[in-house]
Amino acid sequence: MREVFADTSYFIALISEDDEAHGRAITYSSEVGLYIVTTEWVLAECADGLSARPLMRPVTVGLIDDVFRAR
Repeated sequence: MREVFADTSYFIALISEDDEAHGRAITYSSEVGLYIVTTEWVLAECADGLSARPLMRPVTVGLIDDVFRAR
């Protein structure tokens, strides 16, 4: 299994279909044998970055929940 660090830009691209890196983030996240490592600070920054878009708030909460369940 290969560990990679995911920063804020990865998570924002992953859940924001209008982000220019969305396709790459989706492709990368579906890679077999990939273990994504991040920090609570990155997740907080992600939530802050997407908080201005009310429709993204539930998606962001779901993403953070998924990350914590995968630990």
